[in-house]
Amino acid sequence: MKTSHFILFFLSLGFSACAVIFLEDISEEKIVVISPADGVTSETAARTFLWEKLEGAEQYRIQIVSPDFDNADRALVDSTTQTTDFQTSLNPGKYQWRLRGENDGYFTTWETRSLFIEDATDITRQEVVLRLPSDNLLSNETSMLFTWDLVPLAQNYEINISKDGQQVLLETITEPVFTFEFPANDAQYQWQVRAFDELSNSTNYATRSFQLDFTAPNTSTLTSPENGALFSENEFDIEFEWENTSTDIAYYYFYLQEEQLEDNDLLISGFPKQVTANQLTVSHEIFDRTSQKNYNWYVVAVDMAGNQGEASGSRKITIQ
Repeated sequence: MKTSHFILFFLSLGFSACAVIFLEDISEEKIVVISPADGVTSETAARTFLWEKLEGAEQYRIQIVSPDFDNADRALVDSTTQTTDFQTSLNPGKYQWRLRGENDGYFTTWETRSLFIEDATDITRQEVVLRLPSDNLLSNETSMLFTWDLVPLAQNYEINISKDGQQVLLETITEPVFTFEFPANDAQYQWQVRAFDELSNSTNYATRSFQLDFTAPNTSTLTSPENGALFSENEFDIEFEWENTSTDIAYYYFYLQEEQLEDNDLLISGFPKQVTANQLTVSHEIFDRTSQKNYNWYVVAVDMAGNQGEASGSRKITIQ
């Protein structure tokens, strides 16, 4: 039976925040494995492990050893994922793998399965496991590294890169790694890899996509507090708010500086803060209350590709 518990965290350290985190007790739950079946034998080195989503699990841990967990002489995988699948390539041999669901307070029992990988005899039964870049990657880097797992019986690999259905590159190489320099233009790309044996038999293409984005996000507009706003030392905290019309903002850098009469403004310790929302509440204790002082604040937006926008105009507040 599932039960839920909650933990109440109070975070101060200059900020006024409170969060309630509900943790579901999944310790008596079991993961439902879809594939591979227990005890399966195959010559396909590329293996995709699939299971059903478990309510209350924030991530899943998968471990793979050889030959088994009681007599393991090789630990090949110990990874966590938030998805319900995991892909890797295995050399011929006997393996045991296990899976469990986890959250911050609980984990399920292990579900354990065995499999056996035979020596490869036919490359057309193999699959290419792509590694980098991840599928649907959004990047602002012109130099892209492509990697994939070695394929049994492969003598060479063909990498095919296209943009908007038009071929950009078709290259045959012997190693599962390739680097290509792209122009600094916004574009959607698709890349494919297949392996060939000495008789020119091949695997099917493995395919992924990625997008290059070099356009900076829009400049943010500060909305609250008003420029020149006054705050007394008796007020507990100050809420800063701003707007941005871009739809792909990953986070903002929030800057808070103490105004200096002669030198450059002094950045407050602990700033800039990286925040994902378009508001930040700052405790009044951050400010120097020994005398009346002015502080300037502004934000910089960063999009999902890592492009940084221009700094917003700054506003002044006065603590008196």
